[in-house]
Amino acid sequence: MLQPLLAQLTNLAAEFWAFGVGVLLILAALLMLYRAIQGTTALGFGSGQMAAAAIIGIVGILIIVMAAFKVIPSFTEILKSSAPSAPFK
Repeated sequence: MLQPLLAQLTNLAAEFWAFGVGVLLILAALLMLYRAIQGTTALGFGSGQMAAAAIIGIVGILIIVMAAFKVIPSFTEILKSSAPSAPFK
């Protein structure tokens, strides 16, 4: 009875996941580009502290993105395994 609905929701979730990944990658690339431009500008003006902050920002963005790709799939597996079964068949 609920199988067609579940199939549609699964397809929708897969499309949403692909869209979310694309948006995350584009946002991370833009943020890293901003930090890289900020760092090169800081080096041009001779400010080592601002350049270091820009480099740390780029590394932080990379860590956040990699953690998201590591944690989110395992979190979905946990949610799938803890879903209760239907009370009727």
